[in-house]
Amino acid sequence: MNKPAKGKPRPRITRPSGLLRPELKSLEVILTTRCDINCIMCPYKEHPECDLPSPFLKEISGVMPGLDDVLWSGGEVFLLDYFADMAVSVSRKYPSLQQWIVTYGGLIDEKWAELIAENGINLIFSIDGVTKKTYESIRRGSDFGRLRRNIERINTLRNRYGSRTRLLLLATIMRSNHEELESFVDFARLHGFSSLILHPIHTALKGIEEENIFCNNNIYIKRIADSAAMVNEQARKYGIELIDLLPYSAGGAGLNWDNLPKPEYSGKDPFCLIPWQRLFINYDGTVKPSGWCRVPAGNLFENSLREIWDNNMSYYRDGLLKGEREELGCSILCSRLSGKWMLY
Repeated sequence: MNKPAKGKPRPRITRPSGLLRPELKSLEVILTTRCDINCIMCPYKEHPECDLPSPFLKEISGVMPGLDDVLWSGGEVFLLDYFADMAVSVSRKYPSLQQWIVTYGGLIDEKWAELIAENGINLIFSIDGVTKKTYESIRRGSDFGRLRRNIERINTLRNRYGSRTRLLLLATIMRSNHEELESFVDFARLHGFSSLILHPIHTALKGIEEENIFCNNNIYIKRIADSAAMVNEQARKYGIELIDLLPYSAGGAGLNWDNLPKPEYSGKDPFCLIPWQRLFINYDGTVKPSGWCRVPAGNLFENSLREIWDNNMSYYRDGLLKGEREELGCSILCSRLSGKWMLY
């Protein structure tokens, strides 16, 4: 690995190094690229339809006993025939483990809603518009009315069971919906969401480049920044956790993964613990500390999950201990999103 340039500040570890023992606590798994709608900003649109091979699920089950949380994502995981049995089995076998499912919400029927509420499974709804016109123009093939009915179904069953199920609203902000920014808080309040995540669009799929208003577009960025204070005030008023990942300077998000700006570090910057506590597994078997990380730590087609965790992750662990975050390609959005894994 390249050494950091002379004079580059290194992160200060402000707690005993004994805390840096690798202990896998969190897992994010992309189970499939399949989906029954066609979102304009989906990063998997240009990928073949593919599911994570079933033998890898057995490996994942082997690390479940030590986890605090696992996040299942896609594509749309509710299209997978085996997913209901797997999610319920995990919930009943490891009742203290927090399961999160990322979904657009259109396939949550009565049976699924019952399983989710009864087993305390958490949902992250990807909702990019709070009006029928905006929502359906971004998530093409979806039905805004059905989404609202499905959320209401979940809430009814949450109340019936006294369920610990939490609902989070994830909004990808772009040109088509930025004028509805302040309305997302009202939607979250009215529909029982405890948290709202505002996320910038960052893909560079052909035909939607104009949707990225965060790349050298000061007019739009100023409009969003002007709305930020009101959004924050509303969220506090209604007791909604606001996770605001929107950049408020031109060029903040770039057009794609490869164009994400690198943070400027100082000696007071937090130290990233992700490689010691978390793994991201993509549908193709690629394993990284986080979905934001650029360099794979391994692939399940070549190494076991345990081998990757015990050995391959040293690339990231050693690099961070040496202060080589720029060489690792650490991004601004990762450092802002990953607060719980940052050591201050």
